[in-house]
Amino acid sequence: MDVYAYLLAKENSKDLQNLANELMSVTDKRPEPWIAMGYYCSKTPAKATRAVYFAQRAFQLDPRNVQCLLLKGNVLKDMNKIPEALLHFREAVRTAPHRFETHQGVVECYVKQGRVREAMSTASNACKVLGQTPRPLTLLGSVLAKDSLSVEKAKTMLEKALAIESTYLDAVYLLADIHQEEKSYTKAIDLLRQQLQNQSTARLHQILADCLAANNELQEALDQYSIALTLDPTNKKALEGMQKVEKATDGLEAGHEDEMEIAEESGEDLDYDASDAEVSWADNEWFS
Repeated sequence: MDVYAYLLAKENSKDLQNLANELMSVTDKRPEPWIAMGYYCSKTPAKATRAVYFAQRAFQLDPRNVQCLLLKGNVLKDMNKIPEALLHFREAVRTAPHRFETHQGVVECYVKQGRVREAMSTASNACKVLGQTPRPLTLLGSVLAKDSLSVEKAKTMLEKALAIESTYLDAVYLLADIHQEEKSYTKAIDLLRQQLQNQSTARLHQILADCLAANNELQEALDQYSIALTLDPTNKKALEGMQKVEKATDGLEAGHEDEMEIAEESGEDLDYDASDAEVSWADNEWFS
């Protein structure tokens, strides 16, 4: 049930509180109720200290329970207590080396400390321990992408992950981000459109809209932002992107209207070839 609580916490499920209360009503002599309570508290920053306390209570009941180590490590990491979090994740690796989340925690702590080389080494070791599967490959790719000298290797890892599981979203998002950073918008658009043939998430539509806007395909970008906001009305990036595109299109329309008025007043022939008036939207800060 402690793993179930972890999964509910990842999904921000409202069932987590009910699970925690039900488990605690059964017994407080097992680690699972305390872990569930800890995950519930961890979703509220103001209750982070309480979450650490619950994780510690679970650890006292069962020092071999890896889920309480992961809970405490993640809460401490969110509290920016990285050295303490790193200690717990390392202990989690020793306790359960075949759990992906244990290696992920160590890598994320190293990245937060700016220890990229150590993060790379840990992620690479995770691939050896866990095998060449999508999650460790994507973890390694995420670290490689942080160094400009290893971005190509990062893309190779992510493409390998997608070759194994073509719909693995973490790899898709990261590869699309890399294409955006390189201003390879067409590649990102092709990747995202291919994904949308099989699955639809607000983030997929939002990233596609960002790329379309940067590629000067403004009307389709608006359509994609609209879909993203329909799926997730709280998506701030989609809302901000839509507002930028609407402002840009309004400016273009106003500019064309002014040109029409000036031309009519001067009696000049109108030039309806828009190619000379195209604007390079890729230089705009769509991703800021």
